[in-house]
Amino acid sequence: MLPILIVGCEIGFWLFVIAGLVCRYVWNLPKVGVVLLACTPLVDIVLLVATGLNLRSGSSATFVHSLSAIYLGVSIVYGHRMIRWADQRFVHRFKKGPAPAPKPKVGIERARYERKTCATEG
Repeated sequence: MLPILIVGCEIGFWLFVIAGLVCRYVWNLPKVGVVLLACTPLVDIVLLVATGLNLRSGSSATFVHSLSAIYLGVSIVYGHRMIRWADQRFVHRFKKGPAPAPKPKVGIERARYERKTCATEG
């Protein structure tokens, strides 16, 4: 059951993101969009509680539990960045905002880009 919940949480995360961005930029409901985007951490809480309850019920820690921990870690560290990535593309597509800057290919600019995107956000 836990592997299905992990996949469901990943799908739920992206559904909240897409629904929030559609409400915000397509249907011009910015407050509803913000609420939906703010609900994305709820997906992580559901998975965290389910994993904890599974372990508390006496289940031995398995690969599935480590996969759950990896998903939660990636979601916490990169979730905001993924939402910002999607937001930039939605603004460009639906509100005729500026095109997202392309990734630099070589040189100092590439090194700056890599440091910026690999550093944790504070």
